[in-house]
Amino acid sequence: MRILVVSSYPPKHCGIASYAAQQVGALRREGHEVRVMSVDGEGAVDYPLRLTDPSDAENAISVFAGFDRVIVHYAPGIIAPDPETHEVFHGALHRACRSLRKTRFEVLIHEMDYPIESRPRRRRARLWRSVAALQFHTAYERELFAGHYPRVRRDRLQLVDHGRDMRKSYLGSYPEARRELGIEPTEVAFVSCGFIQESKGFDRVVAIFASSETVPPAAHYHVVGSARIAEAMPYVAELASSAEDLPNVTVHDAYLDDESFDRWIVAADYVVAPYRTICSSGVLARAALFDRPVIATDVGGLRDQARAGDTIVADDRELAQAIKTLANRRRATPGSEGSARSLR
Repeated sequence: MRILVVSSYPPKHCGIASYAAQQVGALRREGHEVRVMSVDGEGAVDYPLRLTDPSDAENAISVFAGFDRVIVHYAPGIIAPDPETHEVFHGALHRACRSLRKTRFEVLIHEMDYPIESRPRRRRARLWRSVAALQFHTAYERELFAGHYPRVRRDRLQLVDHGRDMRKSYLGSYPEARRELGIEPTEVAFVSCGFIQESKGFDRVVAIFASSETVPPAAHYHVVGSARIAEAMPYVAELASSAEDLPNVTVHDAYLDDESFDRWIVAADYVVAPYRTICSSGVLARAALFDRPVIATDVGGLRDQARAGDTIVADDRELAQAIKTLANRRRATPGSEGSARSLR
């Protein structure tokens, strides 16, 4: 088939861009002819059109007509933030779905926004009813969407495995990854990685590690990543300042390419996702790819994403208890690569 993938795209620094690139690779390995268009016209794409510009958006509809399938990666954050550009993007997609009957439109939803005002909400509902398939990573997200848009046919709301097209970018072993990162063999490494912002809740774990009576001495918390937007930079600075006087906390403020990201996942005894808000998590999907145990808060669709051996916590008290329990368990089984079980 001729398939067009519409998303943010590398070399842009964006988790959705990396996800889309892996999907493109998987589709090409299946034998499809795949081209790429980015929402903002940036990245190594075949069609550098800005879908938030009225003229470019109309030209994009003509491009869509030449494909059997158009797969749109959707998240409000990859569209320019003002309402007018959102309406340009959504309006063009709606017109394309209605007019191009021979092209199948699929929307893969990474995050979803739900307009409050009645007019944009009705327009958005008409768009989603015109799409052939809306794909979600978790049942939680699908049910939330169905509650907001009950007139969208249920058979169009599909679940897809978040890690379906993911491939490993780091091929080293657990000891090799730790040696390359300078992590001592006796250390119990708790790792949070990705873009750093307040909604990720990394400060919750820093506060727990600041309490010496809660965390065993062998445990160490690594926050690895960078600010994706300028508004998050004060939070990164505050996080780094909090960690300065804590020997068992390190903030590694640096952008992670795919290989570096996976190296940290492999080196972790436990991947920690202490999020305050989230829909679904690419970090959990990559942890599963490498069979790394996860500690995650019970928000959004994380419970749906968690595997049987992962630990789901409700609040900071349970989070602290999980870190203490699992750090002691790891120390009691030297030579293992960590294990976890649900506390609830």
